[in-house]
Amino acid sequence: MRLKLRQLRLDKGVSHAYLAEKLGYKTPSGYSNIEYGINGLRFEQALILANEFGVDVSELEEKNFEQKLHEMCNKKNCLKERMKMKQLKVIEKNNQRVLTSAQLAEFFGTDSKTISYNFNYNRERFQEGKHFFVLTGEARKEFLFNYREIHDSSKHAKSIYLWTEKGAFMLAKSLNTDKAWDAYSALVDDYFNKVERLQSMNVPTEVPTTIEGILELAVLNMKDLRTELNAVKQENHQLRLVVDNEIWLTDHQKASIQEAVNKRVGKLKSKGYDAHFQGIYRALKDHFSVPNYSKIKRIDFERALEIIAGWFPKKKDEAI
Repeated sequence: MRLKLRQLRLDKGVSHAYLAEKLGYKTPSGYSNIEYGINGLRFEQALILANEFGVDVSELEEKNFEQKLHEMCNKKNCLKERMKMKQLKVIEKNNQRVLTSAQLAEFFGTDSKTISYNFNYNRERFQEGKHFFVLTGEARKEFLFNYREIHDSSKHAKSIYLWTEKGAFMLAKSLNTDKAWDAYSALVDDYFNKVERLQSMNVPTEVPTTIEGILELAVLNMKDLRTELNAVKQENHQLRLVVDNEIWLTDHQKASIQEAVNKRVGKLKSKGYDAHFQGIYRALKDHFSVPNYSKIKRIDFERALEIIAGWFPKKKDEAI
């Protein structure tokens, strides 16, 4: 569960804090404890995460889901299905294993026409690239050339449909027969093989027990945290830009303005100028078009100090 949630979160590009807020937690650790396996995942939380990740909730409740499938699976029938797996040619598309409509029909105990009918009847529930791939034209020819050993009705179809693990689940659900669920369970275990795919991505598939394994997982988590930290820094920088452009002077900046005005007036009077505080504040209001100096934007603070330092009474011909 921990590694699956982590991979889904990284694929989605969201932080612990974001998901914690979605689940109703006040701190990021609320979600982190779920991902790290410290706390369990409640069903209502799984529904929220499934919606965020764009997956079926059954994928988040993996243990319960697999248990349900195996309870439905007759051991004798499952054994027969697994015997077929050993002779099944692996087909890959976009770095994931897939099956043709004819292959799925054979495993599910039906025919290609039924697979096609169920797919078209529930077409809006299927997403190309997630549940299936469709090959036409040159892509179809290339597929048939690369998988010449496949002898089924797909060879003669104008379009070849390749079904992913998610697509196979949807079709098994549409059939809703013991035979289909038996076959799907065997396909998950012995063909689609989640563990093999995780290993191909160098993602550990179990909690490490060796020092090397623990260090490797720690490095992965550090990279993840560093990515999130950089994202937070970027957000803070953008927020600061917004604040500087929209928010008025801080108390410290206003005090600095007052101090600069006092110094400028004192210096000018010591040189014989008829200088007054109101003249400088009026110049600031006119320059920045504000009702009073305290409404100057933070981003204009340095410019305000420059105006004060260069201010003279109206008789500028008496300037030093």
